Amino acid sequence: MKMSRVIFALVCLGGLSQLVWSQDDAIGARGIPGYLNPKTGIFTTRAHSESADVAPTTTPQYYYGTISLEVLVYVVTTFPTGTVFGCDATAGTDDLGGGSFSESVTVTAAPSGGILTCNLNMPYLWQVSNPTTDVITFSFSAAALNPNTVAGKQEAYRSASRSPANYITGIPTKNGTTTNVYCGAGQICQMRL
Repeated sequence: MKMSRVIFALVCLGGLSQLVWSQDDAIGARGIPGYLNPKTGIFTTRAHSESADVAPTTTPQYYYGTISLEVLVYVVTTFPTGTVFGCDATAGTDDLGGGSFSESVTVTAAPSGGILTCNLNMPYLWQVSNPTTDVITFSFSAAALNPNTVAGKQEAYRSASRSPANYITGIPTKNGTTTNVYCGAGQICQMRL
């Protein structure tokens, strides 16, 4: 009887060791996604951009203008009467000498002929030291919203978002410039709801 208990304990330990040794190393790598700049020791939750590796070339200067993005949303889903449609966009940059900057805008629009056209204009005022090498990244989304609030919140019937792989290298150094953002070589950004 005593020997069967020892064998049972060894079998249980063997089974538990299989569970321990089969754990994925990636599970321990959890944390907040972001980038730790090795030169400054500053952690940012934004994606790493190559401009962050460029040493400041000048004293930070103020640059201002407008980032303009046009989004065409093809409304292919049937939504209830009274549905509110909206779009939003965010654009930003990380500058080693001036810091991180982000702008966002939200607009509402009504579909015409099954197409929702959103013109998103984001005025900015950024103090940067690497205007020619800084990278402006952007993302945008569209949503069809329930016009009534549910528990104090406006719920989305459907939404879609996109963060294009392309970006703008260089911040316009002529103040007051409007920079048009495209989702490809001169292509207007498009999505479906």
